[in-house]
Amino acid sequence: VDRIYAEWRGGAHKNAWLTVLKQLESVDDPVAELRWLYERIAQWPDPRLANRLAQELLPHLLGDRRLSEALKLAAERIRCDASFRPLAGADAIRLAQLARDGGERPLARALLASFDDHYPNDAGQALAQDLAQQLSR
Repeated sequence: VDRIYAEWRGGAHKNAWLTVLKQLESVDDPVAELRWLYERIAQWPDPRLANRLAQELLPHLLGDRRLSEALKLAAERIRCDASFRPLAGADAIRLAQLARDGGERPLARALLASFDDHYPNDAGQALAQDLAQQLSR
C-alpha cells in the first residue's frame, strides 16, 4: 500500500492503478486482496482510488452472491462520493433492485440517478428508467 500511496499522492494515478493490477495478478485470491486494499485505501482523503477498487470489487461480490456486502460497499462509496457508480450499468441496476427490495430506496435512487449519463447506450436504460419511476412514487 505504501508504494500505491506514494504513486497516488505524487499524481501518478495511472501508475498507482497499474501497481494495484500487478499486485492482483500476483496473489492467489484477488477478491480477498481487493478487499484488503479497499479497506486501507478507503481511509485516504481522496476517494477516487477507493471508488475504482470498489468498482472492481462489486462485480465479484455480485457474482459470488455476497449481496449484502455489495450493497454495503455501494452505499459507503455513494456516501463518500455522490458521483460513484459501478462500472457496468447492469451492476447498477442489480444493486438498485437489491436496495429497493431491502427497503433502501434512497440508495436505489442514487444508483440510478443520471443513469443515461453514466451508461450511455446501455442496453438496460429502459429497465433503469422503469425502476427509477417506480422509486419516485
